Parts: sequence; C-alpha cells; structure tokens
Amino acid sequence: MAGLSAAKALIPLNVTFVRILDEKVRDDCLKELSNDKTFLSDVTINAFGVLIKNNYPDIEGFQDTILSKNRQFVRAALNSFQIHHDGKLHWKVSRIDDEGNISVYDSLLIRGLSEELDIQLALLYRSETEDLKVTVQELQQQRGISDCGVFAIVVSIALANGLEPSILRWNQGNMRRHLRNFIISEKLSPLPTISERLCSRIKVNKKLEYTIELWCICRLPEFAFKNMVNCQVCTQWFHKPCVGLQDITQKVSSFICKSCNSKKSLVKIL
Repeated sequence: MAGLSAAKALIPLNVTFVRILDEKVRDDCLKELSNDKTFLSDVTINAFGVLIKNNYPDIEGFQDTILSKNRQFVRAALNSFQIHHDGKLHWKVSRIDDEGNISVYDSLLIRGLSEELDIQLALLYRSETEDLKVTVQELQQQRGISDCGVFAIVVSIALANGLEPSILRWNQGNMRRHLRNFIISEKLSPLPTISERLCSRIKVNKKLEYTIELWCICRLPEFAFKNMVNCQVCTQWFHKPCVGLQDITQKVSSFICKSCNSKKSLVKIL
C-alpha cells in the first residue's frame, strides 16, 4: 500500500481526511484495477458511483447497479446517466439529456445489444405514451474484452464533467492507473486525452439508432415477462403477471383490460 501512504503524505497535518469508501471496498477496487485482465465487478463500479456523487453533488442518476437484478431501478431525472450490466458480462453507460434524448455508450459494440439492457433502459426512461428511441453514440472501442467496466467509469466521469465522450480519445493503457489513483485520493477528474496524431489508430463504432417498443401498464418491452394477453376491446397487449394472471401457462379465451372494463361499466351506468 505504498501508493496509499504517498497519498496521505500529501495531506496537510492540520486537515482531517474523511474517507468516503470503506477500507475493504477500497482494497477490493485496487486489486481489481491492478490486473489488466480482471473484469471489474459491481463493487468497483458502485464505488465509483459513490465517488461521482460525492465529487459532483449536482449530478443526477447513478443508481446502484445491483438494483437492476430485481428490476428496481426507479425512473431517472432528465440530464442523468447510469452504468448498466447488460447480462452478458459487459458494462455500458446510458444517458438522458435535458430534452429527453436517450444515448448509450458501448466500448465493445461488436458484442451487440441485449434484451436485459433494453429492459433497464425502459425502467429508467420509459414513457407512458411513446416507445423509446435510443441512439448508440460513437465511442472509442476497447482493445481486448476485460476493460468494459474501465471504459464505463471513464465515460461516466467525462459526462459528470459536462464532456461528450463520443469525441474523446484516451490512452487505454493508462486508464487503470488513473482509476487506481482516483480510488486512493477519492478525487475525480477527466482522464487526459491523446494527441490528434494518434487518434487515427483508434477504432470507433458507428453511430446507430433503434427503438424499444413498450407495452402493457408496466411500460416495459414484450420480453420483460413471459407470455402476453390481448384485450378484446382495445387490442392492446399486456404481460399476464401485470394484469393478475399469475399462471402464465393458462390459456385465456377472453380478456378485457381494466381500462376497457371501466369504460363498459360507465356506459351501463349512463
């Protein structure tokens, strides 16, 4: 822990340094960041979430990534961002701007998009009336497969500083060293970018757009739950668990949604 001792030496003796991260969390983060072949776990990702919130208190978003496992993400405010685990051993970042435009930043887009990511995007940014339009922004593509979490953190720090990651180029070989220093000092800053002369050597994904269709009263994609049922009146589709049909294998010969049932009752009263 020579680096930690050096960091402490920089602090004036009359200043009390209050640690943000638990010592075990800090040690786990440093261990993961010290091995270039180690994938970052949610421990390190969420530790940087804590540091981002502490360093940039006006920033919205960055919910604990563990919430996605039980679909507990709450709806995000405008101008916020989130790191996602896409269910395929891969970390990505999403952002919603002041106008409600949704962007995804993926440092290894060759792995493709995932249904799990789409569900998480819907949980965060869903609309009651419209489908979600998503733009996968240009981003520097990583070498190898183990630095997706590193890139996700670097992108998040850039966003927290008001920078657009799609136009930034970094030295991937230095990223983990910078992040280790951030864990030690608990102070964040944008990573230095490389010279324009070297940018031509870096691979960048092409920008693409796609739409996530939202259904049901939950406003999630069709694949969020198994089996759907169609209302005979309004013809809208609903996930069976969302409308009280817990036995998803049960065949339903006739179904009318709650909204249409209410309208029928109102007509009878009139």
